[in-house]
Amino acid sequence: MTYEGPDYVSVGKTATGTLSPDDGYQLPTAISVTMGGQATENFTYDPSTGSVAVPQVTGDLMISGDGVLIGGRTITYELAHLSHNGPTEYVSDRTWFCT
Repeated sequence: MTYEGPDYVSVGKTATGTLSPDDGYQLPTAISVTMGGQATENFTYDPSTGSVAVPQVTGDLMISGDGVLIGGRTITYELAHLSHNGPTEYVSDRTWFCT
C-alpha cells in the first residue's frame, strides 16, 4: 500500500492524503493512526476512496493498515490454551478447515 500526500505538515494544520492498494489488494476497512507516538482516534478515513485526514497535527504521524488480498479467504484461529506466532496462510479457491 502506498500513501500519496505531503511529507510535511505544519503544527496545528490538517494532514491529508490518499492510500492506494498494491496490485491484487483492496483497501483496508479500517486503519490506525499514531501522532507523536500515541494512538489517536482524531482522524477520518474513507475505505472506498482511501482518503485520510488527520486534523490539528502536533507530532510525527504514522498511518497503518493492511491491504486485503483480493480473492483470498480469511482464516480465523480459535485457540484454547495455545498460542500462534506463525505466518498467516493464504488459501485460494477452496475451503480450508483447521481442527
